Amino acid sequence: MNLEVIDAVIFIAGAAVGLFLGMSLKKENKSATNNTTILSPDAVKHELDKQQVAIDSFFEETESALDQAETTVAKLRNQIANGALELSNVSIQNNSNITSTPTTEDTTTLEAEPPRDYALKTDIQSPGTLSEDFGFNKEQEKSNTP
Repeated sequence: MNLEVIDAVIFIAGAAVGLFLGMSLKKENKSATNNTTILSPDAVKHELDKQQVAIDSFFEETESALDQAETTVAKLRNQIANGALELSNVSIQNNSNITSTPTTEDTTTLEAEPPRDYALKTDIQSPGTLSEDFGFNKEQEKSNTP
């Protein structure tokens, strides 16, 4: 066989295989696009509203469960304090008025100040870093220059 004939047969076979693969990929893409639904803006808004309601209800349920837990802890403290008064000589303080916000004694305050972009003065009489007189002594600088 001639090399030109072999090249032509390979070319035609490759083109046929490529055409077949292209057609099958096109059919798969069509079926995939038909299966996916395109959501309208109203559907997206409805879905977001539905999720927002679920989030709100989660936090409301969590808050009520936390309130119940705090109430149970307060009851338990009262029971322990009453039992200690009846059964032993140990005096336990009854903290029935538990607040959810910390008092000013419990919180630590940080005395923070904004960052400075200048150096502090060593004393009141010295010039500040933004002063024109700050830095090198001009008379000494003139005497050092040749």
